[in-house]
Amino acid sequence: MTLNFLCSPWNIFRFVLVMKFYQFVPKGMKMQEASPKDFFAFWSPFCKDFKDIWKREQQKLIKEKIKEAKKKQEEKVNKVQKMKKGEGGLVSKVI
Repeated sequence: MTLNFLCSPWNIFRFVLVMKFYQFVPKGMKMQEASPKDFFAFWSPFCKDFKDIWKREQQKLIKEKIKEAKKKQEEKVNKVQKMKKGEGGLVSKVI
C-alpha cells in the first residue's frame, strides 16, 4: 500500500474520507492506493488560485466602498446651502 507513511489505519481512513469529500478520483488506481502527493498535486495550485482570486475580489469590494463613501460625502457637501454675507461687515462700514 502506498500510504505506508500514514502510520495507522485510522489516518488512512481519514485521508480517504478527505479525498471523497473533495470528490478527488485518482487516475488509474483505487482510492485506497492513492497517496497524499497525488491529492496535493492538485490541491496546492487550487488553494493558491483561490487565494489570489479572493484577494482581488476583496480589493474590488474595498474600492467600491471607498467610491460609495466619497459619493455620500459629496452629496452631503452639495446639500449644504451657501449664503452670502450681508452688507454690514467692517469693510462696508469703512468704505
